[in-house]
Order: sequence, then structure tokens, then C-alpha cells
Amino acid sequence: MSSSSTDAASDSKASQKYEGVEKMKDKLKYRGFVRDTDHNTGVERTSEFDKEEEAARAHDLMALKLQGSSAKTNFPESKYQHTLKVIADMTQMEALDMIRSLSISITKYISTYRGVISRDVSTGKWQAFGIGEATNRYSLGTFDIEEEAAKAFDVESIRLKGHKAVTNFSIDNYNVDDIVKAKHVKK
Repeated sequence: MSSSSTDAASDSKASQKYEGVEKMKDKLKYRGFVRDTDHNTGVERTSEFDKEEEAARAHDLMALKLQGSSAKTNFPESKYQHTLKVIADMTQMEALDMIRSLSISITKYISTYRGVISRDVSTGKWQAFGIGEATNRYSLGTFDIEEEAAKAFDVESIRLKGHKAVTNFSIDNYNVDDIVKAKHVKK
């Protein structure tokens, strides 16, 4: 483990078992972290996790997003292929926000669609979210069908970025000009 792991935070202690994991002081929780060495922006911390292994997986995902195949991970990169495809087109902040929002069983809750997560696998409900100014995330609603949540994300993305929007489905499926003109009521 690198020495950078040990100085990540004064309110925590670096894991002896996993790279990029710290045990939170006075809590029975773990947190993953990774240094963004390419952009010199400091340490990016993920959410709190009950299990050390979950924090290690969060670290791995963020490290792979920031550093690519050269990232030092706790588990083989092949274990993350599905999730890496999901976050490939996301900005660093979108990916970090998604990872932070998943406090347990990361891969179980990530949708195959951009801007969609499942907070409760037992109900089968999917939440769509948008990214506003200063990368603040906001809910676009909860949906019974994953594809409907993905379409809600697409519409919001088009509303914000017009013809330059990155969408889950072909932008040709949407009336871009009408969406851009329409006012968005949720935030």
C-alpha cells in the first residue's frame, strides 16, 4: 500500500487489507478514496460503506475512471467491465456522484443506462437523476421500468444541452427542439 493511503484523512485510518480504503474514526464504517494525480485535484472520497470490501470496490471504480487501466485496484479490472461501460461517458463528477449514491452492493444497483440507479432492488424501482449547475444532482423521479427512467434522463439531458446531449437512446427518437423550448418543473 502506498504512503498516500495513510495520509488521506485525519478522521480515519488507512486499511491494511485494501488499497484506497480507510476506516472512519469512531465509526464502524469504511470509505474508499483515490488521488486524482492527473488533474492534481486532491483526494476524491466515495461514500460510507458498512463493509471494507464494498469501499474497496468503490475505490477501484473511481480509480479506473480517473486513471484507466494503469490504476492500482484491489480486484481484477475484469470484475468491473459492465460498470465501467456504464460510467465510461460520464464526467468525473457524474461517476463519483453515482458511486457515492450507492452505499451498498455497488454493482447490484447500477443500471445499464446513464443517469439511472436502483436504490432498492427488492421493489424493482429505478430512479433517474439529472446533473445541474455545479454538478448538483437532482431526482427526475422514480420509475417502475428501467428504460422509462433512462428516457427521463435523456429528456433532461436534451433540455439542458440540446442537440449536443449525450443520451441513452438515439437522439432521433426525441423532438429536440420541443424539449429545449419546454420548461422543466422538477428540481
